[in-house]
Amino acid sequence: MDEPVKIAQRLIAALDELVTQESVVIRTMDFSAAVELRERAAPIVDKLCALAADPQVASLRPRLDGLLERGTQNSQFLDAQLTRMQEELNRVGEAHGRLRRVAPAYKTGRAAAGESRLNAAA
Repeated sequence: MDEPVKIAQRLIAALDELVTQESVVIRTMDFSAAVELRERAAPIVDKLCALAADPQVASLRPRLDGLLERGTQNSQFLDAQLTRMQEELNRVGEAHGRLRRVAPAYKTGRAAAGESRLNAAA
């Protein structure tokens, strides 16, 4: 077997492991670990791209397509989580805005006069 093919196979195996780890960490919501894994995968992808010009390495494309599909699924999951979290942040922001608008009504009355509830009941 040709040396570029052996190198490509080892790189694909390493990339497969990183994609598998990425799938696990994004489903456990460890997004910083997912970013680290993507950063670790970048040089592997660069090297595979450089080796892709070799026709024998190009024959490994089906394996890479499978990894690409899994990576795309991971990205789609991340996008869905990002959208969900953004919607939650919007809801919290809206609730905070409502609270700010009604808070002045609760600052008036007995509390403003320095009277506590216990004193009012006595």
